[in-house]
Amino acid sequence: MLRFPQSEGDLLGQNEERTRNDVSAADVSAYAAVTRREVNGARLRDEGAAFVYDVPGRGQGVTPAEAARRFTFHRA
Repeated sequence: MLRFPQSEGDLLGQNEERTRNDVSAADVSAYAAVTRREVNGARLRDEGAAFVYDVPGRGQGVTPAEAARRFTFHRA
């Protein structure tokens, strides 16, 4: 399982950069609270994920292309 953890501040910043306005800052904060509570490695493994990998992003100074190069997937 790939997980894309981001700080609430990063999420709010990305939301502000969008041209659409159908998601409020309060919505983003509520989503961030749910993910902090529900999307952790132990819970995902309990739900059947064999492995949980955190994908780095903007908060870690990693571009999407750089993050993608860190993972290789092969069909079993």
